Amino acid sequence: MRPALRKRGLSSRRLLALRALPGIRKPATAPHTQHHLPSQSVIRTPIRDHTLAPHRTLWSYTLSFKTRLKARRMSVPDAAKPAPKAPKPETNSAPSDTGFRPPETVIAGIMLGFVGLGLVLLIAANWEVEWTWDCWEKASTIVRNFGLIVIAIPALLLAWSRTRTATRQADIANDQTRIAEKGLIIDRFQKGAQMLESYELSVRLAGIYALKELVKSDPKETYIIVLDLLFDFVRERSKARKPVFSPIPRKRQDPDYGPFPPDLQKALETASWLRNNARNAISMEKDDTWCADLSEANLSRARLVKGNLSSANLNGTNLYGAIFVNVNLSFATIWHSNLSQAHLPDANLSGAELWGGTLFNTDLFFADLSKTDLAEIKLNTKTKISNVFAYSDQPPKNMPDQIAKAITYRLPGEDMNVFQSRIALERKQRTEAEETTPSD
Repeated sequence: MRPALRKRGLSSRRLLALRALPGIRKPATAPHTQHHLPSQSVIRTPIRDHTLAPHRTLWSYTLSFKTRLKARRMSVPDAAKPAPKAPKPETNSAPSDTGFRPPETVIAGIMLGFVGLGLVLLIAANWEVEWTWDCWEKASTIVRNFGLIVIAIPALLLAWSRTRTATRQADIANDQTRIAEKGLIIDRFQKGAQMLESYELSVRLAGIYALKELVKSDPKETYIIVLDLLFDFVRERSKARKPVFSPIPRKRQDPDYGPFPPDLQKALETASWLRNNARNAISMEKDDTWCADLSEANLSRARLVKGNLSSANLNGTNLYGAIFVNVNLSFATIWHSNLSQAHLPDANLSGAELWGGTLFNTDLFFADLSKTDLAEIKLNTKTKISNVFAYSDQPPKNMPDQIAKAITYRLPGEDMNVFQSRIALERKQRTEAEETTPSD
């Protein structure tokens, strides 16, 4: 083959270049380099040689141009290539330029139908009337009024339809807003509950405040669950309190647990405040049959002023040294609880059950014992019961002799100030009578 090519005017160098071209001979390369770009020497060959025949020179340059084009296409990255256009979906809908709109067409048809029917009825009713100018004037007035009525009916229907659509959209928007608010409430409640588990006192206090603000913003959804959480927090945390050593010798063996923790104190005050001030608190508790559960809690030395623990479960609760001033304990169950050294001035114990309670050295100054069940309570000589009272129509149950001798009955509807003045006057008269009575 080489002598034949040389006869056509090809040198050895040109022969090697032509054999390296893809159209002439496949270069012997490794399998992983078969698709590499040809070398620049191959792309630029063959060089113009005047010894070649004219048709052979044209063929060589054509082959070189094709090689360069192929190399350029292979060098373009995939990201630079234009993405193929997505085929348009085929739809069977009518073209948009037809102008046919079903709702408007139906309304227009109804209006034209009413107009035509009105004209037919008008002509039929005045078939034998001579159509003069006056008659036409009257007829035109009737037609105008009838036309206004015909136009007003579809307009009213359209307005009603739009109003109904707007109402539905407003309801959907309100539902979405309500769902979003519930999600926000759940999120705030979870964050407050997590803050109560913190080891930092400031974080726990902040969690109690956050729960209080949550109930104030939406009491209907959060009142019961927040109260349950706060009372559970007080009950379970107070059980973990441990006695502290007291260098002062004491006659009784009641352990001293030290001051009441500030986070438990804040939770107890917050829960009591919510019960007194939340909107519709009483009705929500009745509907849910809810009551505060502080059974077996350790409330030793707790302080509460004008608190609300009505209907609470205080069975087995340690109230040693607690100070409850003007606290509402009506209808509470306080079975076998320790109220020794407790101060309960002006406490409302009406309807409460104090079965088996210990009231050694307890201060019951002006405590209300109306319908209070005092079965098996334990008293001592230092128990302050000189000013306890009950309504005359609601005496206590199972009164021990010590309370029966000291109790004073209050008249129904009698003001507290008038009642206290009356008691003071009676005591003064009793004291004067005892002083004037000669001793044996």
